[in-house]
Amino acid sequence: MFVCLKAQVPDAFQYQAVIRDDMNNLVTNQMVNLRFYIHQKEVDGEIVFAEKHTIETTSQGIVCLEIGKGAMITNQLSRVEWLEGPYFLKIEIDKSNDGNYVALGIRQLMSVPYAKYTNLAGGLCLKSPDGSRWNIVVDEMGNIKAEKIAIRK
Repeated sequence: MFVCLKAQVPDAFQYQAVIRDDMNNLVTNQMVNLRFYIHQKEVDGEIVFAEKHTIETTSQGIVCLEIGKGAMITNQLSRVEWLEGPYFLKIEIDKSNDGNYVALGIRQLMSVPYAKYTNLAGGLCLKSPDGSRWNIVVDEMGNIKAEKIAIRK
């Protein structure tokens, strides 16, 4: 996975996989459905994001897509509170387009999507006992101040 950063952090991240059938043969030039779920705190924790992609595999059996830009099932990726992790990504596939999904696995998301949180905070964010979040800002003179962050719900 990687995130391409430009003027602002995109509300998506790359996913690429090679799709194989039950006999380990490549699934080529075929439409497949993929579902992505982000669970909070634990592998079976609350689902804070879910979406579906329908995509055609290449002649090499590859799919390449952007998680965050599929058909929404639950919430939007931009609404995930990255500070409240850890988060786990679960992936399911329906290779036959018959609605029967098979789990491909679940793994903890590491630092790449968390870069979105850094974009929100501007670098350093602290959480006060009442749950408010504060962005610590240093100006060109070295003066430090705290700015309250308005969190999108």
